[in-house]
Amino acid sequence: MEEIKIHSKRRDYPVILGDNLLEIMKSDLDGDIRYFVVLDDKLPSKYPKFIKDLSPNSMIYALQGGETAKAFDVYAKITSVLLENNFSKKDMLIAFGGGSILDLVGYVSATYKRGIDFISIPTTTLGMVDASIGGKNGLNVDGVKNAVGTINPPLKVLVGLDVLETLDQRNFNNGLFESLKMGLSLDKDLYDIFKDAQERTYLKEVIYRSLIAKKNVVEQDEDEKGLRKILNFGHTFGHAFESASNYSLLHGEAVGNGMLVVSKNKDYYADLLDILSRMNCPIVSSFNEEDLINRIKNDKKADKTVVDLIVVNEIGKAEIIPTKIDDLKGMVN
Repeated sequence: MEEIKIHSKRRDYPVILGDNLLEIMKSDLDGDIRYFVVLDDKLPSKYPKFIKDLSPNSMIYALQGGETAKAFDVYAKITSVLLENNFSKKDMLIAFGGGSILDLVGYVSATYKRGIDFISIPTTTLGMVDASIGGKNGLNVDGVKNAVGTINPPLKVLVGLDVLETLDQRNFNNGLFESLKMGLSLDKDLYDIFKDAQERTYLKEVIYRSLIAKKNVVEQDEDEKGLRKILNFGHTFGHAFESASNYSLLHGEAVGNGMLVVSKNKDYYADLLDILSRMNCPIVSSFNEEDLINRIKNDKKADKTVVDLIVVNEIGKAEIIPTKIDDLKGMVN
């Protein structure tokens, strides 16, 4: 097992990375703590059983993963169940699932009784490389992704690579598109793993390098006042694609398309398109441009008429370019 220490002005926390999730949980969960576990309902029963055996007074709350989990009615229901069962600040939450469940529980953690600790156990590639560190969380409102949210780091993050065996190919690749983004914008050696079609062979290195790339950014700018915006490469159009598709496009797929939009005239465009196509990323071809622009205007990253567009001119080095939203017209088609 490897440990990556994340430094935060709110609190420092470790990411424990290993091959076997049950072994990591055995080492890093405490049988004397009462846990409230928000769990993806598609996960094998051995995981909730392990937690219940370890901490019999804990509760398991299973729900369907995906963007529908990030809704106020789901948040309200969980809060009600916590209150009904007298969970206190001495107890602890566990987010056990993909990125959406991690976002949801992070928000519950930040707001329930003004703050209750949580542990993050990502079970998807997307959760591992993107949602697990940095502290961001959020809920979707009226079709706007992450319209409300906080920055609230977990107590610790437990990453067991064997849990990825529960994913189908599409959801496995979905998170790797975020790793590809990290490579293009921050780490050329990581990008080259994808260019050489070696992302499965070197999966642990891909996850590790993605975490290190994000760690190096969020530690310098936790509140996204400047440098952290670099992590939004592909997201300006990506979030718009995602919501316009009514989330039939997965997050990583939408980001992949967003990267293509802002990279059309770059030397690496053909290679990027080849990587995305090889990994079966659906390539967008039929969205309404006016609708996309309106969605970008409502995105939390937009400031009235301007958005910080992230551009990569040299692989491994991203730039933040303040851009008038109206100037984005014509980029999609």
